[in-house]
Amino acid sequence: MTKETKIFREWSFAQKRDEWMRRLASVPERDIASGAKLVGFRLTLYMHEWKRRAHPGYDQLGSDCGMGARVVQTHTKALEKAGWIEVRRRRNIGNTYWLRYPWERDPFSEQEYDNGTGVPLVTEP
Repeated sequence: MTKETKIFREWSFAQKRDEWMRRLASVPERDIASGAKLVGFRLTLYMHEWKRRAHPGYDQLGSDCGMGARVVQTHTKALEKAGWIEVRRRRNIGNTYWLRYPWERDPFSEQEYDNGTGVPLVTEP
């Protein structure tokens, strides 16, 4: 685990969200369309600071971003495919969204990994 990763894990959710937005903004247009970035930025405004998730519908995001719900759906799928968000899709209830940090190897695990092997280090107390 790099020093940057350790420091990132200690950040507040607001700091991580802001870093997420900065990095998404810097992704070239050929990799992620500007419309997808706009949807991603708007999605972050719905994120609950403690629960770290959001539940806006496609219609609401579309209204916020000035685009149709179908276009929003396409953009959220693009963000998900690129590793920027995780989506749990549920009919008639609405989707749940989480931010993902594609520049981090495994930002959600508190375990340290052995030199890129993917095997968690097990340490005795």
